[in-house]
Amino acid sequence: MTAVPAQVAGAKRIVAVCSRPNNELLATAGLLGVSEVARIGGAQAIAALAYGTKTIPRRRQNLWTGHRFVTAAKQLVSRDCAIDLPAGPTEAFVIASEGNANWIAADLLAQAEHAPDAASVFLTTSVRLAREVRRRISEQLKNLPEANAAHISLKKSALILLAASEDAAIDL
Repeated sequence: MTAVPAQVAGAKRIVAVCSRPNNELLATAGLLGVSEVARIGGAQAIAALAYGTKTIPRRRQNLWTGHRFVTAAKQLVSRDCAIDLPAGPTEAFVIASEGNANWIAADLLAQAEHAPDAASVFLTTSVRLAREVRRRISEQLKNLPEANAAHISLKKSALILLAASEDAAIDL
């Protein structure tokens, strides 16, 4: 999520962190020109990049996404390295009256898996699209391990809302 902004900013060396990188993540990192992928995540990754370890060099500028513990870690290291911003729990609010249901579902799941308190909301004027997105979310969720936070966050903080009109959707 932050490789492209790092490229736009002119970063010469981009390091990604992920506690369990899979083949899709590694392939995407390669396509985006990520220099390294470190197998570490969460608040530990924040500390490793901010201060360095034996195998992970210290970074002066760091961009991260994540849950509330990542946000707390970012705030703690912000005196010692530059951070992007102290974001809160991840939220996805998608408004669409038409679109690719599979992609919308994937976007909502990508946010939901950040943390059990992440919120994913889809607002549409299309009953057909609402049903299709719900079906696609269920299909894609089956591919994620039960321990993935998306299972919890979708039960606690996910909504698919149907608006009577585009104006009503915008008002909401």
